[in-house]
Amino acid sequence: MEFMIFRGAPYRHDWVTDLIEDVGGFIVSIDLTSTEVVMIFAVPKEGVSKIEGMVKIVHGELMPAPLTGIEIIMVSPSYARHHAPVPHCNLIEGLRESGAKVNSLVMGRGVGLTISQMSAMEMRRLA
Repeated sequence: MEFMIFRGAPYRHDWVTDLIEDVGGFIVSIDLTSTEVVMIFAVPKEGVSKIEGMVKIVHGELMPAPLTGIEIIMVSPSYARHHAPVPHCNLIEGLRESGAKVNSLVMGRGVGLTISQMSAMEMRRLA
């Protein structure tokens, strides 16, 4: 089985969905918004060429997803109040584009502890 990501417009994405099921594949997840569809799926190696042909017809893009089925947690320190450090977000986006499910945990340090209003007990557990 080959794991892949289809990214394209919602218009006619059901053609790709039907073809995936016809060649013996299955869909792992679909994220459907008003302007874009991101679908992670698996198909047998023999069906990849048919899927590539259909993706060209519907003007989408197809990428390999080698990390499909893997769940990763990213933990990093933060000094910011509302947002994780930029490298943290860049790494997460790269892993998601490879098909992984990524959970993010950003722990307050230094100024971040004061801003986040953590209790003394929580601070002792982190130290």
